[in-house]
Amino acid sequence: MFDQKLKQVSPISGRFAHTGTAVNVCIYRLDGDSSPTPWTLQVTSEDRKATMWMEGFPSDQEAFKTFYLTAEKYGVAGFFDKDSAPLLGSGSSSEIA
Repeated sequence: MFDQKLKQVSPISGRFAHTGTAVNVCIYRLDGDSSPTPWTLQVTSEDRKATMWMEGFPSDQEAFKTFYLTAEKYGVAGFFDKDSAPLLGSGSSSEIA
């Protein structure tokens, strides 16, 4: 039988603006039959570019802390700057259709 997983979105997800640039921060996890999966962090720009961390986080607060510290250090535009991508380490950048 197909095991359908439901997405649980953290209440701390939302729009974040820093130095004139706004992004949407989505922190979520998939719920399975036995135990919940780690939290995923995805940052999406207003022009639909997205960066998603490949590793999961043990809590939604840890995911947001990573987002916040990264935004403070590199600015929110740094999530989508190809020159900053190696600095983000675990992020994966793409464009959403």
